[in-house]
Amino acid sequence: MDLNAAKGAEESPCEIMCKDEQAAIKACILSIQTQREAVESSPDSQDSSAQPECLLPAVAAWTTCCAAANAEADAEEEKEVSS
Repeated sequence: MDLNAAKGAEESPCEIMCKDEQAAIKACILSIQTQREAVESSPDSQDSSAQPECLLPAVAAWTTCCAAANAEADAEEEKEVSS
């Protein structure tokens, strides 16, 4: 492992291959924040703990993508080592 990787300067396979999934999580989190702020600022707020429907599928898609990206990177690394 080089010094840049040890410092975290290089992106992981997950970060490289799963940018869309990460963007979906960020968008979902922003919608959660917006929803909670709207509920909290409303004089007749009932419940600010409702979970938006976007979070579970976004995290599941990101997890699946990262697992595939890491598996692909591991396979490439193993191929290089055995060559």
